[in-house]
Amino acid sequence: MSFAVIAFCSFLLLSSAFSQAVNSQTSVSAEALGQANLRAQDFIESPKVGEIHEGQRYPVIGRSRRFPWLLLGDVESGAPIGWVYQELVRIFGDIQTLPFSELNLADSAPAIQETPTVPSPNRAIVMGTVQGEINLRAGPGITYPRLAVARIGERFEVLATHAQLPWLKIRVPRVSGGIAWVSEGLLAIEGELARLPQETQLRYATPELTPTPPVVRYAAETTNPSSEWLRLGETIWQRFLTAGFDFPTEPVGALHLYDLAGHSVIQFGEAIAFSGTSLTKVAILIELYRQLDRPPNPEMATLILNAIICSDNRATNELLRIIGGGNAQDGALRVTETLQQLGMQKSFISAPYAILGVETLHEARSLQTAADQLRNQPDPFNQATVDDLGGLMRGIYFCAKEDSGLLRETFPRGISQNECRSMLHIMAANEVDGLLKSGVPQEVTVAHKHGWIVDTHGNAAVFFTPGGDYILVMYLYKPLRLDFIAESLPLFAEVSRLVYHHFNPKEAMPEVRPNYIPPLSECNFVNSSLLVDLQLGDLPFPP
Repeated sequence: MSFAVIAFCSFLLLSSAFSQAVNSQTSVSAEALGQANLRAQDFIESPKVGEIHEGQRYPVIGRSRRFPWLLLGDVESGAPIGWVYQELVRIFGDIQTLPFSELNLADSAPAIQETPTVPSPNRAIVMGTVQGEINLRAGPGITYPRLAVARIGERFEVLATHAQLPWLKIRVPRVSGGIAWVSEGLLAIEGELARLPQETQLRYATPELTPTPPVVRYAAETTNPSSEWLRLGETIWQRFLTAGFDFPTEPVGALHLYDLAGHSVIQFGEAIAFSGTSLTKVAILIELYRQLDRPPNPEMATLILNAIICSDNRATNELLRIIGGGNAQDGALRVTETLQQLGMQKSFISAPYAILGVETLHEARSLQTAADQLRNQPDPFNQATVDDLGGLMRGIYFCAKEDSGLLRETFPRGISQNECRSMLHIMAANEVDGLLKSGVPQEVTVAHKHGWIVDTHGNAAVFFTPGGDYILVMYLYKPLRLDFIAESLPLFAEVSRLVYHHFNPKEAMPEVRPNYIPPLSECNFVNSSLLVDLQLGDLPFPP
């Protein structure tokens, strides 16, 4: 074989490897700790093909399978420029995500494009470590578009602070332009921010962004959603963003809105599992009435009101025991079976409610569903999604109003129209005058179930308004602690007010009503007229 043919074949092999390296898209970069040589291959005896200097940063496009060497790429083109010993650079990103490479750049490496200015050896190096899932934005504020999402543990170099806003400019090689902004409180800082330069401008150009699928989803069973319905969805979504619930990052919000006359839906976050909290008690109520063959006696009626309105877990567990034929855990599993029969495949309860100071005697297990069961760290034994809860409320509504719908179709002999009307009357007597209810006038009938734990707040409601009936379900989650006063209650109420305005534009509320959540000690149904009504079992359709 001639020398020319051999050379040509070698060129083809090198070009193929070269293209493979250039096309490797990674989010890892390396910054020289001092002057360092670049080599053609991954060992010290390999020919030198260039050098890098302190403060210069390059994308890392590959790693050696055998030795702690990294393949660097050109800043602009990404083309391979040489191998560097790993200990000579500072790594940004996870090198375990890099592809292995055996590229040999001997005699054919492209020239290194030197950075016009080399940072001073005394340049301040400040690093920030992500404390939780966060947004990286195009400018110093949540109104700027999201460029990327950063996960807990990621580290970024902080390039500058803002003189007027508590935001930091960071280097992010994987985003357009290589720069992003993040709120200062979201990073654990290593180094002195005071030594960094400050920026004073208040307007920043938005880089060209790749279109992303819309977060808010719409559906209609009859005609296409109206422009007003679409506009309502976008307005609600903007309220969530303004409040800091920027799905799909933390904190997380989810919503399901159903027009009961127009059969149209607005929803987002429906694929995410939340801790079921007390909202799962709606499913318990349905299963209980499915098993009852006559109106509840006084003792049973009292248990129902204490479990649903007072949200008392002891009363709820007693209902689960009754449902389970003497075993509360069996009762929980029967509720889950009913959910599955109704098509609610992402929600379940597999254990009684935990009660402080009461020892758990059951051996519950978590269930795997099609929902995202990691993002919100939901209760392993009690989970729900907004669309499943919306489906339950819708089933109760049409059963009560028209003697039709999902509950009647699934359990034609198990649940009657009168029983569904009883369920609505129970939830309409809920004395929690906050969350979604404080977004509508006092006189509006709202049949709702509330529920919350320290990091998750939820509310599922049927609204009976002059301009039309609708179902609204909301969940909010924030790691560690979700603040009622500052974060949760205002957003629930404002979203509810916006929806009420859409259905009742001539009776719109200028602002939400004050929230009132009565203490559990005030929840008492002794001599209650509702207690008598439930035993009669013949109630009108609300309101």
